[in-house]
Amino acid sequence: MYSNIASTDVTEEFIDLVARRKTFEVQETRLLSFIDKAENVDELLSIERELERVRFEIERIIGRINYLENATDYSNMNISLYAKAQPTSTVTNGSWEKIVFAFKDGMGVFGRVVIGITTAIVWLFPFIIIVLIFIALFLKYSNVNKKNHK
Repeated sequence: MYSNIASTDVTEEFIDLVARRKTFEVQETRLLSFIDKAENVDELLSIERELERVRFEIERIIGRINYLENATDYSNMNISLYAKAQPTSTVTNGSWEKIVFAFKDGMGVFGRVVIGITTAIVWLFPFIIIVLIFIALFLKYSNVNKKNHK
């Protein structure tokens, strides 16, 4: 029987995400404190754009953290089992059954031999063509030389 078991450890990713979320939250707090200190509209818009980007990253990280927490709460498990093939025919004690079994077994071997030979011929076919071309050229060349020597 064959089995395959696989798992993924997300601990490192989870810890990294929590640390990144804290960093972005500190950055968000600092940006919020800069809003009151903005001297013109351009500075205020620049701070708002950066604040929007930071909040987007925080939301993205929180979403991933929630996904990882749920994935560990509801773990997926795939189990694949494969049984070894059992022989389909058995030989009984009777002489006739033994003869029939031997004949069927022999025909099976004969079929596999024919398939093997056919496969070898198909595989060798390009090489056979090249060899035949060389033989034909050699015979033609040798016949021309014999005629020229006479």
